[in-house]
Amino acid sequence: MPEPGTATVRRYEDGTVEVIHADDVIAVDPEALKTATREHLREDGTLVLDTAGQYRYRQTGTATDFGHEYLVFERVR
Repeated sequence: MPEPGTATVRRYEDGTVEVIHADDVIAVDPEALKTATREHLREDGTLVLDTAGQYRYRQTGTATDFGHEYLVFERVR
């Protein structure tokens, strides 16, 4: 598995979310998921970054960086 990367999204006033950049494998801070809305976290365990649903990720593990643990997600195509 490649090193986890990052994702950058833009939220618009109308509520839509657009992905500006997203690697195929991303590391996500667990605290960020606590505030994620239901539109981003699905019941099947996938994380959806954009309103269109083209950037779907499934958790594949964890990673530690400087003593902080992150959740690792891999893009589902």
